[in-house]
Amino acid sequence: MDIDHRRQFWQQHIAAWQISGMTQRAYAEAHHVPAKRMSYCARQFLQPEPAAAVAFAPAHIQVTDSDLTLSGPGGWALHMPTSVPSSWVASLLKMLG
Repeated sequence: MDIDHRRQFWQQHIAAWQISGMTQRAYAEAHHVPAKRMSYCARQFLQPEPAAAVAFAPAHIQVTDSDLTLSGPGGWALHMPTSVPSSWVASLLKMLG
């Protein structure tokens, strides 16, 4: 697995863990991933970046009573329940930026 695939693999697991409501260790065990590696990657990916280094891609946000949709250039769209914490959405946008 090359570095881009590994990075994407861990970013997906970290994002899923954050919305799961599980502890990091419980998530790692349930998904059969090494807990220590997940902890390391979470620290790396979730570290705040300097404000000057953060760049956001243009995105459209649509909110209904039960759904939040982020969509952007190129036709991508992410649908999620409005119960997803705003801190998770902010972390996701930082990773995408």
